[in-house]
Amino acid sequence: MKLYFLGGAMEIGGSCIYIRVLGKGILLDCGIRQTGSGDPLPDFCTIQEQGGLDAIIVSHAHMDHIGALPIISKAYPQARIYMTAMTAELTRVLLYDSLKIMSSKENEIPHYSEPDVQAMLGRVFPIGYQMPFPILDRFTLSFFPAGHIAGAACIYLTTEEGSLFYSGDLCAFPQRTIDGIRIPRLRPDVAITEATYGNRLHANRQAEEKRLVDLVGECVRQKKKILIPAFALGRAQEVLLILRAAIQNQEIPPVPVYVDGMIRAVNAMYTRNPTYLKNALGKRILKGNEPFYTEHIQPVTASRKREELLAGDDPVIFVSSCGMLTGGPSVQYAKHLIPSENACVIFTGYQDEEAPGRQLLNLVNCKAQSPEEPSCAPASLNVDGSALPVRCRVEQIGLSAHGDKSEITALLESLSPRHIFLVHGSEDSIHELGDELNTADYPRQVYLPECGQCYELELHAKRKQQLFLPMHTMRMGRIFTRADEKLLWSFWRQNYPDKTFSLAQVAYIWFGKTPTEFASDAAFHIREQASRLMEEIDGEHPHREAADGGQREKHDVVLQSMQRILLNSSYFSPNARRLFLIEANSTETVAEALTPKELTQQKLLDKVESVFPDCPYRKISYHNDRKEVVLQFDYPDAQDWDEFNKRATDFTNTTGWTIHISPSMNHSAASLLLSLLFGESVSKISYHPERKLYSVTLTEGEPSVTIERAAAQFQKATGWGLEANGQPLSQAQCPTEEEALSARDFFVPSEPAAAPMEQNMAFSYIEQAFEKLTHKPDKKSLKQDTQGKYMEIGFISPMIGRRYAEALQDAANRTGWRLHIAEKVSQNELIRIAQLLCMKYGIVLEKNPSYLPGKKLIQLKIKDSVTAGIQEKIEGKFQEMTGCACIFTD
Repeated sequence: MKLYFLGGAMEIGGSCIYIRVLGKGILLDCGIRQTGSGDPLPDFCTIQEQGGLDAIIVSHAHMDHIGALPIISKAYPQARIYMTAMTAELTRVLLYDSLKIMSSKENEIPHYSEPDVQAMLGRVFPIGYQMPFPILDRFTLSFFPAGHIAGAACIYLTTEEGSLFYSGDLCAFPQRTIDGIRIPRLRPDVAITEATYGNRLHANRQAEEKRLVDLVGECVRQKKKILIPAFALGRAQEVLLILRAAIQNQEIPPVPVYVDGMIRAVNAMYTRNPTYLKNALGKRILKGNEPFYTEHIQPVTASRKREELLAGDDPVIFVSSCGMLTGGPSVQYAKHLIPSENACVIFTGYQDEEAPGRQLLNLVNCKAQSPEEPSCAPASLNVDGSALPVRCRVEQIGLSAHGDKSEITALLESLSPRHIFLVHGSEDSIHELGDELNTADYPRQVYLPECGQCYELELHAKRKQQLFLPMHTMRMGRIFTRADEKLLWSFWRQNYPDKTFSLAQVAYIWFGKTPTEFASDAAFHIREQASRLMEEIDGEHPHREAADGGQREKHDVVLQSMQRILLNSSYFSPNARRLFLIEANSTETVAEALTPKELTQQKLLDKVESVFPDCPYRKISYHNDRKEVVLQFDYPDAQDWDEFNKRATDFTNTTGWTIHISPSMNHSAASLLLSLLFGESVSKISYHPERKLYSVTLTEGEPSVTIERAAAQFQKATGWGLEANGQPLSQAQCPTEEEALSARDFFVPSEPAAAPMEQNMAFSYIEQAFEKLTHKPDKKSLKQDTQGKYMEIGFISPMIGRRYAEALQDAANRTGWRLHIAEKVSQNELIRIAQLLCMKYGIVLEKNPSYLPGKKLIQLKIKDSVTAGIQEKIEGKFQEMTGCACIFTD
């Protein structure tokens, strides 16, 4: 086994370790150096000289561990990239942000392009925690929670030539967003660990958080403006949760907290991946609650000018990237606040020696310790080319997410490797920790590598490995379905009482082999089976292409279909401490969950919305005595009764209630529709319910083609016939529902492409296209009609989507995909925005806002009267933010 240290040795930044074993080349991390001087890239020449690359394994998504991935992946496109699913999501966000930063720098050639990033992301293969996974012939990879940031993993690689443990960045103590490192009793021959704080013991975490809260509270009461530069990934989320709790507990006065920079995108990724977060936070998200933002904590939107937020004399808090003041919006805030005596800058993380943040801290510390020292006299700081006089208050709080000396030592004592390599730290830190480890009682060799060095290890007495695969398996030869829940639960309770497993381990129990092995060996079409199953579960089709002939896709859908069942099961639950682990419920819990319960009207409404998401009913009635729900439509005869009856059966099976459509036509709505179709030419309207026919008397002057077209529209909208001036109208052929859909809200590429862009790349492109726009798509999915596949783009409402017709048409042209605006309205988001606007203007609601799907509006029932001016402001702002209307009722 040969180890080449290409970066991140005797330094912090550019982490990159190349391993040659069994004739294969494996790369552990591939980061960049983020200092202003020196070569930012690892030594890739060594990889080329030593035989190339077969696999890349990534510990977590910080740029000093992923920043050079597009470069090396472009050079070795056949090498798969392994990381956790959360790390994959975060990597996409950070690398696209890196593209923006590189493109903004004049006279510098970017290290890579957007197509390079897109291609690299297509080679990512996500793996879950705690499941041995074969990545190459005679190589097995396992990930374990590292506790550093969400999705961070310690890497364990076993081969016939020995086993290797790589810590990446680790943190032993629990944070607010994630738990600490969780490592079973591994038996590595070689261990590579970080030593960022190898010569330091951390302060008590709770004491540091209290110090932050006390400091912020003091500055707010002094009416200071506060800047907290924070690393967008990890540290910022911790700071926001600390501030959120402090404001809720009235430890800090309720002042505006503005969140800026890439933090906003990372927050969205955290919200999308709750199972990688700490139990309480993950459950909050799973219940549909916002984890970071509140009435007082809000993201800075594109429409808000930073200069406006900085203006005024009131106290305000800015949490913004970058954490070292080397870039991002924090630089703009710093330029305004550093020269002000009425401001405070609070650092919460590591500061590189060359970073403006470190220079600011050094300057303030120098002045505090030696006020008369001449070298401390010029109290000015160069930030982004501007020399700023330093008049603000400057403080540092220890919220590190790295292990200290005691935690690193404890980890190594637990692993007991024969060979230890210390990386990711300053020379002082690494040498001090190395000296301490060399005094250990058991025999081991401690290495302190430098960049460019190679070590060849002959592992003569390789340690015997413990298997972490479940011993008892069911060896089922089929996809897991909801009908199999009780069967798996009974087997689990019998063979593994009180045990918890990762999703991949549960799959192993069911199949008797890994999901990939099962997908490869199965004699039937795994993808089609799993896809149909997932459509039954949540109506979505997991379209996903892979460059490896579908192996990754099959592996993913096998696990995804199982996960969707287990997370919504009466028989299983996420573990209370670690949401990525699953446990079998007790017999009592299952019995209680399966006991029929009386449904409240709200739960019935939620079920109606989920089973009939696109039904334009205008009113819903509940009849408890006969357990019946009645939907009233403006035009019941225009509904697809076959589809409704099919869904009604599902509704009854899951709720025990029947559901029907009221046959009564809304004649006021029909009359209004006729007036809209014919305008002032209508002199009389009458209807004949027994014939389901409307009659209109029209004045002279309307062309016959106009009348026939209006009649066709009326019949399609209402399901009733129409006659004019006593004469039945010849009906124009009504388009089918599919044809109508094709003509509405579709954006077709202006020039047909030979082949559309790969779908994941297209999704990423669309997301980037909307990044700087006020509204962004909240859902993207693949659909299919008679013309083939198309991408459906969901917004908070279709009305919002139509505002961006130009951007959508441009995206269609560039990706080669037909795009369609989803008709569905995000009901929960409408209600949330309405509640926030009411809180902002001090309006007390008598009950939660209600959504009227037929009219696409929110109804607000208020306790006290509201002035016309305030009501107009709320209605206008709501319309601007959502595209929908809101109305007030007493």
